[in-house]
Amino acid sequence: MIKNGKLFGKINLFDLLTILLILVLVFAIGMKFLTDKETKNNTVEVTYELKVESVRDVTVNAIRKGDKVYHYQLDEVIGTVEDVKTEPATDPMNTLSGEAIEVPIEERYDVIITVKGEALRHSNGNLMIGKVKLVEGAKFRAATLFANCEAQVQNLQWK
Repeated sequence: MIKNGKLFGKINLFDLLTILLILVLVFAIGMKFLTDKETKNNTVEVTYELKVESVRDVTVNAIRKGDKVYHYQLDEVIGTVEDVKTEPATDPMNTLSGEAIEVPIEERYDVIITVKGEALRHSNGNLMIGKVKLVEGAKFRAATLFANCEAQVQNLQWK
Protein backbone atom coordinates (compact mmCIF):
# COMPACT_ATOMS: atom_id res chain seq x y z
CA MET A 1 0.00 0.00 0.00
CA ILE A 2 2.69 2.54 1.02
CA LYS A 3 5.76 2.16 -1.18
CA ASN A 4 8.74 4.55 -1.04
CA GLY A 5 6.68 7.06 0.99
CA LYS A 6 3.91 7.11 -1.63
CA LEU A 7 0.34 5.93 -1.17
CA PHE A 8 -0.51 3.28 -3.78
CA GLY A 9 2.79 4.19 -5.42
CA LYS A 10 1.31 7.39 -6.90
CA ILE A 11 0.73 10.10 -4.26
CA ASN A 12 3.04 11.18 -1.46
CA LEU A 13 1.55 10.68 2.04
CA PHE A 14 2.64 14.18 3.13
CA ASP A 15 0.92 15.72 0.07
CA LEU A 16 -2.28 13.82 0.87
CA LEU A 17 -2.33 15.12 4.45
CA THR A 18 -1.69 18.68 3.21
CA ILE A 19 -4.59 18.45 0.74
CA LEU A 20 -6.91 17.10 3.47
CA LEU A 21 -5.90 19.92 5.83
CA ILE A 22 -6.62 22.54 3.14
CA LEU A 23 -10.05 20.99 2.44
CA VAL A 24 -10.94 21.01 6.16
CA LEU A 25 -9.88 24.68 6.48
CA VAL A 26 -11.92 25.71 3.42
CA PHE A 27 -14.96 23.87 4.81
CA ALA A 28 -14.57 25.47 8.27
CA ILE A 29 -14.21 28.98 6.83
CA GLY A 30 -17.25 28.45 4.58
CA MET A 31 -19.34 27.28 7.53
CA LYS A 32 -18.26 30.28 9.57
CA PHE A 33 -19.48 32.72 6.91
CA LEU A 34 -22.75 30.83 6.39
CA THR A 35 -23.61 30.66 10.09
CA ASP A 36 -22.75 34.36 10.61
CA LYS A 37 -25.32 35.32 7.94
CA GLU A 38 -27.95 33.11 9.57
CA THR A 39 -27.20 34.61 12.98
CA LYS A 40 -27.57 38.20 11.75
CA ASN A 41 -30.89 37.41 10.07
CA ASN A 42 -32.34 35.74 13.18
CA THR A 43 -31.24 38.29 15.79
CA VAL A 44 -34.18 39.86 17.61
CA GLU A 45 -34.45 42.55 20.25
CA VAL A 46 -35.83 41.13 23.50
CA THR A 47 -37.31 42.84 26.53
CA TYR A 48 -38.09 40.85 29.64
CA GLU A 49 -38.43 41.25 33.37
CA LEU A 50 -36.39 39.55 36.06
CA LYS A 51 -38.30 39.17 39.31
CA VAL A 52 -36.10 39.08 42.40
CA GLU A 53 -37.88 38.26 45.64
CA SER A 54 -37.22 39.28 49.22
CA VAL A 55 -33.95 41.21 49.04
CA ARG A 56 -32.59 43.92 51.34
CA ASP A 57 -32.44 47.60 50.41
CA VAL A 58 -28.66 47.26 49.85
CA THR A 59 -29.37 44.97 46.88
CA VAL A 60 -32.15 47.22 45.60
CA ASN A 61 -29.83 50.25 45.63
CA ALA A 62 -27.05 48.28 43.88
CA ILE A 63 -29.19 47.67 40.77
CA ARG A 64 -29.13 50.74 38.53
CA LYS A 65 -30.56 51.68 35.17
CA GLY A 66 -27.93 51.18 32.44
CA ASP A 67 -26.04 48.40 34.27
CA LYS A 68 -25.18 45.26 32.33
CA VAL A 69 -26.91 42.10 33.52
CA TYR A 70 -24.97 38.82 33.57
CA HIS A 71 -25.92 35.17 33.91
CA TYR A 72 -23.88 34.49 37.06
CA GLN A 73 -22.88 30.86 36.38
CA LEU A 74 -22.09 31.30 32.66
CA ASP A 75 -20.59 34.80 33.00
CA GLU A 76 -22.45 35.98 29.88
CA VAL A 77 -24.02 39.41 29.36
CA ILE A 78 -27.76 38.88 28.95
CA GLY A 79 -28.85 42.50 28.57
CA THR A 80 -28.94 45.97 30.07
CA VAL A 81 -31.14 47.26 32.91
CA GLU A 82 -33.86 49.51 31.47
CA ASP A 83 -35.95 50.02 34.60
CA VAL A 84 -36.08 48.96 38.27
CA LYS A 85 -39.33 48.77 40.27
CA THR A 86 -39.65 47.77 43.92
CA GLU A 87 -42.49 46.76 46.17
CA PRO A 88 -42.55 45.49 49.76
CA ALA A 89 -41.92 41.74 49.97
CA THR A 90 -44.70 39.60 51.39
CA ASP A 91 -44.99 36.08 52.72
CA PRO A 92 -48.13 33.90 52.74
CA MET A 93 -49.50 33.10 56.19
CA ASN A 94 -52.59 31.38 57.55
CA THR A 95 -54.67 33.13 60.18
CA LEU A 96 -56.17 31.30 63.16
CA SER A 97 -59.44 31.11 61.26
CA GLY A 98 -57.65 29.32 58.36
CA GLU A 99 -57.71 32.27 55.97
CA ALA A 100 -54.58 32.67 53.78
CA ILE A 101 -53.20 36.23 53.80
CA GLU A 102 -50.05 37.97 52.55
CA VAL A 103 -47.98 39.49 55.35
CA PRO A 104 -45.28 42.12 54.65
CA ILE A 105 -41.69 41.13 55.49
CA GLU A 106 -39.83 43.87 57.34
CA GLU A 107 -36.95 45.50 55.47
CA ARG A 108 -37.32 43.18 52.45
CA TYR A 109 -38.33 44.07 48.90
CA ASP A 110 -39.40 42.35 45.70
CA VAL A 111 -37.66 43.88 42.68
CA ILE A 112 -38.78 43.81 39.05
CA ILE A 113 -35.84 44.53 36.73
CA THR A 114 -36.72 45.31 33.11
CA VAL A 115 -33.90 44.07 30.87
CA LYS A 116 -33.31 44.74 27.18
CA GLY A 117 -30.93 42.77 24.96
CA GLU A 118 -30.39 40.95 21.68
CA ALA A 119 -31.16 37.26 21.29
CA LEU A 120 -30.78 34.70 18.55
CA ARG A 121 -34.13 33.20 17.52
CA HIS A 122 -33.66 29.62 16.35
CA SER A 123 -35.93 27.90 13.83
CA ASN A 124 -37.50 25.86 16.67
CA GLY A 125 -38.54 29.10 18.41
CA ASN A 126 -35.90 29.11 21.15
CA LEU A 127 -34.45 32.47 22.14
CA MET A 128 -30.76 32.32 23.04
CA ILE A 129 -28.41 34.99 24.36
CA GLY A 130 -25.05 33.30 24.03
CA LYS A 131 -25.45 30.01 25.92
CA VAL A 132 -28.44 31.26 27.91
CA LYS A 133 -31.88 30.04 26.81
CA LEU A 134 -34.57 32.61 27.61
CA VAL A 135 -37.79 30.95 28.71
CA GLU A 136 -40.73 32.45 30.56
CA GLY A 137 -40.53 31.27 34.18
CA ALA A 138 -36.87 30.18 34.06
CA LYS A 139 -34.90 30.80 37.25
CA PHE A 140 -31.19 31.52 37.41
CA ARG A 141 -28.69 33.64 39.32
CA ALA A 142 -28.46 37.05 37.68
CA ALA A 143 -25.78 39.62 38.47
CA THR A 144 -24.90 43.24 37.87
CA LEU A 145 -21.61 44.86 38.76
CA PHE A 146 -22.62 45.35 42.41
CA ALA A 147 -25.33 42.73 43.07
CA ASN A 148 -26.23 39.14 42.35
CA CYS A 149 -29.41 37.29 43.23
CA GLU A 150 -31.80 34.53 42.18
CA ALA A 151 -34.16 35.84 39.49
CA GLN A 152 -37.10 34.55 37.47
CA VAL A 153 -37.81 35.52 33.85
CA GLN A 154 -41.27 36.95 33.16
CA ASN A 155 -43.06 39.03 30.51
CA LEU A 156 -40.67 37.94 27.73
CA GLN A 157 -41.25 39.92 24.50
CA TRP A 158 -39.31 40.20 21.24
CA LYS A 159 -39.44 42.20 18.02
